[in-house]
Amino acid sequence: MLIIFATTIKICTHGGSTQVHAQRPHAHRGGPHNRHRLAPYGLILQQRSVSDPCQPNPCIHGTCFGSGANFLCQCTQGYMGKTCSANTDQCTSHPCVHGTCFASTSGHVCTCQTGYTGLNCDTHPCYSNPCVHGSCFSSASGYMCQCPAGFTGQNCDQPDDPCTPDPCSGHGNCARASGGSGYVCTCFYGYTGVTCATASGGFIINPGDCVVSPWGQWSVVSGFGTQDRQRIVITSPSSGGKPCPNDFRQKAHATSPSVPVTATNMVSGFVTPSGTGSTGYGQLRDLLIILDSSTSIGVKNFTDAKTQLSRLVALFCPSPDPFAGDHQKAALLVYNSRVYEIFDFNDLHNTKEVQAKILSVTFTDGITLTEAAFEYARTHMLSRNKGMRFRADVKQEVLLITDGESNHPADTIKAAKELQQYATVYALAIGSISPEGQKEISGSVSTPPSVHLFSIPGFGDLKTLVDEIARQVHQAQCARFEY
Repeated sequence: MLIIFATTIKICTHGGSTQVHAQRPHAHRGGPHNRHRLAPYGLILQQRSVSDPCQPNPCIHGTCFGSGANFLCQCTQGYMGKTCSANTDQCTSHPCVHGTCFASTSGHVCTCQTGYTGLNCDTHPCYSNPCVHGSCFSSASGYMCQCPAGFTGQNCDQPDDPCTPDPCSGHGNCARASGGSGYVCTCFYGYTGVTCATASGGFIINPGDCVVSPWGQWSVVSGFGTQDRQRIVITSPSSGGKPCPNDFRQKAHATSPSVPVTATNMVSGFVTPSGTGSTGYGQLRDLLIILDSSTSIGVKNFTDAKTQLSRLVALFCPSPDPFAGDHQKAALLVYNSRVYEIFDFNDLHNTKEVQAKILSVTFTDGITLTEAAFEYARTHMLSRNKGMRFRADVKQEVLLITDGESNHPADTIKAAKELQQYATVYALAIGSISPEGQKEISGSVSTPPSVHLFSIPGFGDLKTLVDEIARQVHQAQCARFEY
């Protein structure tokens, strides 16, 4: 029998909950017994709420049973909790990377292998390469560094020079003893003894005072409008003689150098297109660039800085590709509240790669923690692990590009002095720098500042500066490189 129903649905709202009611449908064809069979259907629809607590299913690993507005989950084996989301066996996912897992009601417990620590046995004290110039070994207390000759300290990051200060009394040549420990003095004629302090006739020599040269000429105006001059130590003090007096003086000039003059200073003191190294060939360098990305610089100025920096690195010798082969090498740090290692000395192999990587850096603002950048450079970047070449014919250099004073000036100068034990530090200061900022940056570069500190009035002058450097470099000729 064919039956056609006409059903009327009525939606009512009671106290924020919606109920759907269905009136008894009428059969267009069929007898009374058909309508009687439909009555229970209409009754059920009247009592059921639209909101089903089991739709969608809240039981992640189980079966849902509804009870009014509430639900109850029957969890499958291995899971527990109101929604069956908690794994009763916390070791199923093998969370202990280097250890054995034991399940507990509160989670899991790892028993770590020797040398590993952490909740999941995933921390090894040597993972961060704490030994700057040595080999790292795990120990019961953490890690231990085995330092090579020439370095000491917990992280092998302190120079260990047995010839500083000179133990040979100024009357002999000092050298590291064979095996890397201690020193050996080769005495000049007429002197003998472990420290060359005894005349060959058997008499102890008198103390020798320090002897210095006359003051040199004042330098050209450079940096923040200053001039400096130096004098050279001719003879170091010996056997308790008088120490050397100050060998550096500086005075302020009425005006700061113009952008073209600064370009000339950078060419002669930093870019050095015709400079030669210790071998008589072109100067090789490992250059670490530290680029300020603090809030005061902003996106536009940061973009200008990286654009002109990418042009500047292409002006070093040998041309046209200074970073090809084993000539020049570069690394880059960007810093603000944090220090970001963009690339190290191993990563890039020609000038175009260096330029492209510099241009790819994005601006991220923050406070100016220059001391953190200097510390990271010393402890992480200036190492063989990062590709730095510790050879007599390679010069280790750092170039800081900043717009002024850091948040912790005293700490910055202290970190810079420590960095200078390993590398020559230059700085390019951009903008109107406060007197405190000038003092900080001047104290951060290597001596003398006239050779290592450059400044320009603003970021808008960067292109003019690099244009002038390029013009002067193209008029000069690079020294011949050995290979």
